[in-house]
Amino acid sequence: MTRTLVILLLLALLPFPIIYWLSAKDRHYDDVLRGMRDAQECTEQPCKLDFDGDTVAGLLKIDRASPAEYYDSSLVAMENGHEILRLPYRRLDNTLRTHVGIRIEGNRTRLIVYDHMNLPGPPISTVFAWNGERLVQITPSDEDQEILKAMGARDDAGDFTIWAAYRTVRVPALTVYYLLWGVCAWLVVRRERRGQLAFK
Repeated sequence: MTRTLVILLLLALLPFPIIYWLSAKDRHYDDVLRGMRDAQECTEQPCKLDFDGDTVAGLLKIDRASPAEYYDSSLVAMENGHEILRLPYRRLDNTLRTHVGIRIEGNRTRLIVYDHMNLPGPPISTVFAWNGERLVQITPSDEDQEILKAMGARDDAGDFTIWAAYRTVRVPALTVYYLLWGVCAWLVVRRERRGQLAFK
């Protein structure tokens, strides 16, 4: 009887570490994105940002005048009146778009870009930083990688559907699990008691 009760207890506790881990990861992605500026803030007014670290602010703006094919606009970075980066940019809705994070590192601004809509080319998960002349792709740091994962977790072309499904089914799934656990526990205990009575 003791062994059976231990197994039932373990099965009762099993969902908690899984739910805790998944919920903590879900909250972590929200916290990561909250701690980072989004290029969407530059939609109406250009954002003043220092890309080269000279303490003179450059600009980051969304240019709708001459978008690339398959895109609705371009993201343009400027320093001292010169264009130092132009990227295709699109936004179908808040969860299906080009995600561009603005992160300050030291006295310079770097851009973290995530676009997995796959039109027309391969998915983009990259970071741009100043190289002395312009913004160029660099190897993402661990912190950059976390931001890219968080962007993917909140994009329809990434893992947003999975996380939305998790939030939706978490409570119903736990309810069903514990109903089944309760029935199984009742049947097992009942059988154990019958076996003990028959043995006597």
